[in-house]
Amino acid sequence: MTENYFIHKEKISLLLFWGLFFISQLSVTAQLNVEYGIIELFNETNNISITPGEDIVSEFESSHEIIKISVNFLPENMQNDVHRSWYINIKKSDIEWDSNLEINIRRTNNGEHIYNNYLSGGEDYLSINNYDNHFIEGNGKILNINCQIKLVGRSLIIPAKQYQTNIVFTLIDD
Repeated sequence: MTENYFIHKEKISLLLFWGLFFISQLSVTAQLNVEYGIIELFNETNNISITPGEDIVSEFESSHEIIKISVNFLPENMQNDVHRSWYINIKKSDIEWDSNLEINIRRTNNGEHIYNNYLSGGEDYLSINNYDNHFIEGNGKILNINCQIKLVGRSLIIPAKQYQTNIVFTLIDD
């Protein structure tokens, strides 16, 4: 008896923008730094073989620290390191994307800070859409906030080709 296998190849890329945003108010500069460790979630090295009638795994999760977000204010002083409040919005800007694919993000730690600064939001997965969504908020200097990405909706009904979107983080200094 011969079984037929189908190879489903797809390549999905996320291009993550890191930003340095300047907000001038009393000579204070707000800085957002986003480091990332991925460009491709799927590539030719992880082809999936399935038998007829089966579907592929529809979800993929990255490592827990694939993205690191840091928020800092200059000049560095007690007022800015502790009391300056801020929030981060997130959205995606599609290059070539299938509407059946959904990208989600969550933070996986509380970051690094000296003064027990406040950090809230982002513990649960948030769907990244083509419009700004409130992601996290905090106060003062917080470094290395780890984030994880989850891709949902992967299926054989989605044509096999390269899909790309940009994830855009925006820091707003309150």
